[in-house]
Amino acid sequence: MRIFLCYPHEHRRVAEGMRLALEQEGHEVFFDRANLTPGEEYVAAIRRQVEAADLFVFCLSPESVQPGRFVLTELDLAEKKWRRPHQHVLPVLVAPVPVDLVPPFLTAVGILEPRGDIPAEVANHVAGLSNRWRKAPLRSRYRHWPRCAGSPYGGRSLIRRLAGWLDPPAHRHHRNVEHPAVGRHRRSPITVSPRS
Repeated sequence: MRIFLCYPHEHRRVAEGMRLALEQEGHEVFFDRANLTPGEEYVAAIRRQVEAADLFVFCLSPESVQPGRFVLTELDLAEKKWRRPHQHVLPVLVAPVPVDLVPPFLTAVGILEPRGDIPAEVANHVAGLSNRWRKAPLRSRYRHWPRCAGSPYGGRSLIRRLAGWLDPPAHRHHRNVEHPAVGRHRRSPITVSPRS
């Protein structure tokens, strides 16, 4: 799973522990400057990484919710990517924060409040999320796909609709049409009389 780790610099040490714990579980973690190549534009790189992520982990603390912090810009990028944060955004309480300061996008999901070692509890929670994500049906994982693509006959119906749009059937333009053979039986010509 590709994980974007969002944290204020005051909690870099805790975030570093999370990164190590998640990488030991086999996840690919974007950890701020450590993953940027020299000379790469910072804001564009962050945007690309948020868009490529499967999970957005937000370290919640009084520093991370202060107006003007870049972590709120990263949170805004996540909000634009996922309208519903469920199973895509994981807020982790690193330091106590008054509830009225927590952004509504984060309160829409349960906030992880570790009682023990923060990196270990985050790794355990993400392991559970990744298992649920893998077991989820295709349509729930890719909600942006057309609804018909998720059903067994939907893809064919989409292709038929597109084919009909590109090459409309002849009977739409002609009054007297002979249908092609269906199986062994051949249908008789259909004659449509004009309305009086």
